[in-house]
Amino acid sequence: MSVYQNKQRKKWCYAFNIDSERYTGYCVNPITQEIATTKRDALKAEKLIRAEIEQRIITDKSKKEEIFLPLPVANSIPLIEPITYRLEQMQNLASFPSAKTYAKEILEFFGEATPMDKVEDRIYLYIEYSKKQNVRVFKGRDKNGDNLYEVKPELRGEKSINEYLKFLTKAYREFKAAPENKKIKHLIPDAPEFKLLKTPKRVPTPIPYNITQTYLEAFDDALHAHTRLAYIICVQTGMRAKECARIRERQYYEAERYISLEAEQTKTATGRYVHVNDIAHQALMECRKIGDYLWEILKQYPHLAAEYQKEYSITARGDINFILYRRKGTGVPRPVKHVATTAWKTTKKAVGIDYRWHDTRAAFCSDTLGADGDIDAVKKLAGHQDIQTTQKYLNAQDPRLKRAVNKLAEHRPLNVEAAKTIKISRKVERALQQNAA
Repeated sequence: MSVYQNKQRKKWCYAFNIDSERYTGYCVNPITQEIATTKRDALKAEKLIRAEIEQRIITDKSKKEEIFLPLPVANSIPLIEPITYRLEQMQNLASFPSAKTYAKEILEFFGEATPMDKVEDRIYLYIEYSKKQNVRVFKGRDKNGDNLYEVKPELRGEKSINEYLKFLTKAYREFKAAPENKKIKHLIPDAPEFKLLKTPKRVPTPIPYNITQTYLEAFDDALHAHTRLAYIICVQTGMRAKECARIRERQYYEAERYISLEAEQTKTATGRYVHVNDIAHQALMECRKIGDYLWEILKQYPHLAAEYQKEYSITARGDINFILYRRKGTGVPRPVKHVATTAWKTTKKAVGIDYRWHDTRAAFCSDTLGADGDIDAVKKLAGHQDIQTTQKYLNAQDPRLKRAVNKLAEHRPLNVEAAKTIKISRKVERALQQNAA
């Protein structure tokens, strides 16, 4: 059959061959310019389109390849199609606001009507353009839900540029693999082949135990109890900051001591189980006390319950988030969207130590490997899809590396005490004395 319905777009499409050339597109009557809404209308439009193409080919066969048709031809699918499909797939994910930013810039540079197969030729131009763009910091959303940014003087780095390129590649791949595009899959070009920009790999730095205690004291001084508890949970379970902020009480199975994370709550969009130890369990129980307080308030004030139901989808006791924000013990507690924001930055500034919240995962992986030594277990506990991701966190506490370097000391001992003392010149000695004074 030469006509079919694209259920994703809710439009009738045509697909047929003329002289070994494939033609596809939407069923639009070339005379009246009306879009087909039924199969009968689609068949009529398809006959008119086929007749028009055949007539043009017969009129000038010598210039068949140069004929300009206002109809989609082979590999002429516009760029906006895969971009729109990718946004629809990410709509319920936490990274959707960032995806909208990537899509907007890519479409503005390449153009919405640019064929997919022509984008790869201009990739290098887009990379040069992207390197000249200033860094923008997310500052919230306006009344219409659009993102607000603060423009910084420094230029965008290679790591940020790679995020735009990855989004474009995934849009191509998902659009070609979509079930509704099965009939026209051979017309969709492959993802652009380009190498990501080289970026310096940051070695994950585990937060030491003594600094952890300093952070907890700073959280108490700043009266950020919710962030303090979230920090303890992340260090003891290896959860990411956003994952911790989104867990609800119905997801914690207290008897079995594990949390069931749903697909939309994780970075990889795949559900997983998070095992909870005694310390993390105590922190969750402290969070539950604030949840009980919030539930009593919602039962007493129906208008407040309706507001929380609309904004946070809280309809039952189990729908309340574990991590609730309650400044100085006043006001009605409310769920937080992200724990590693203002409270974390304020605490780091007060402590004077520069660590990222994500380094709690490095502390979890390193400490777990040092205590157990099973890298496969650490991979599953952290929720990594690739073992190489886990290995980045493990070099600091890898027991095999420690045993190897200790064996070297036994194999090749050296007499450190017999080394001669270093002589310091009088000029350097006087300078040191002046600095000490």
